[in-house]
Amino acid sequence: MRFLWLIPAVLALKGPQSIDELVAMAFKNGEAPPFVPLPGNAIISIASNDTASLKLNQLEIQPYPLKPGIVDFSFQHSLTKSIPPGSKLLLSSWTGTDKTFEGSVDLCAYLPYAQLPCPIAPYKAMTDMLQRLQVPNEVKTERVSFVGKAVTANDELIAHFAAIIDLHSSSHDEL
Repeated sequence: MRFLWLIPAVLALKGPQSIDELVAMAFKNGEAPPFVPLPGNAIISIASNDTASLKLNQLEIQPYPLKPGIVDFSFQHSLTKSIPPGSKLLLSSWTGTDKTFEGSVDLCAYLPYAQLPCPIAPYKAMTDMLQRLQVPNEVKTERVSFVGKAVTANDELIAHFAAIIDLHSSSHDEL
């Protein structure tokens, strides 16, 4: 009886079970670049890390799965070219297999949330960064998948990633 809460949780986590399944769902035309898991966390994979200006080497998320409260994202990266104004993030997201967002956002509009200015000057030395986010109490148990590509206004690749993130509501802790 104690684990009955797992039944709706497992049912809520429908959708791609691997990055390969996510990439196949996102790139139905078969033109997907190869995605490689980042060390430290197999839920996020990157493509074109050799040609992208943002070099991601490692990412860790604590706690994982995400649940209400403080979540730390720590990653190791370098930036070989600047991120100028006009850069954008092209993003597709799904909850389960239902597409919830398809569009682009101005990257510089969101950098202040990470306490970063725009433009960002390049830095080639590997740098550790910690981003602390508050996951709201209203979060539902679900699986959210993303495929994103950050590019400059001149269509130069900044980063290309795919991720599958599990969210768990706080009600699971009480059972």
